[in-house]
Amino acid sequence: MMLNTISTARARWDAGETGCSQLIVGIRSAVERLAPGEVLEVVARDPSAVIDIGVWCGMTGHRLVSAAHPIYVLQRKDD
Repeated sequence: MMLNTISTARARWDAGETGCSQLIVGIRSAVERLAPGEVLEVVARDPSAVIDIGVWCGMTGHRLVSAAHPIYVLQRKDD
């Protein structure tokens, strides 16, 4: 888990209690609307979010900038 922070996100999505596959589908959709290098802040209260988001970032190449449950900051990869 990375502990760096970015002060401003390009977009924010509150996933609430959404978990597992629905969480990932929502994040993917939000990230696709960003330009390469832009930042998304996700609020995800599901306890497994820390694992799900980290694994998804690792699989897709997007960067998990910070993970301080329930707030996660992701940066879209350069295409």
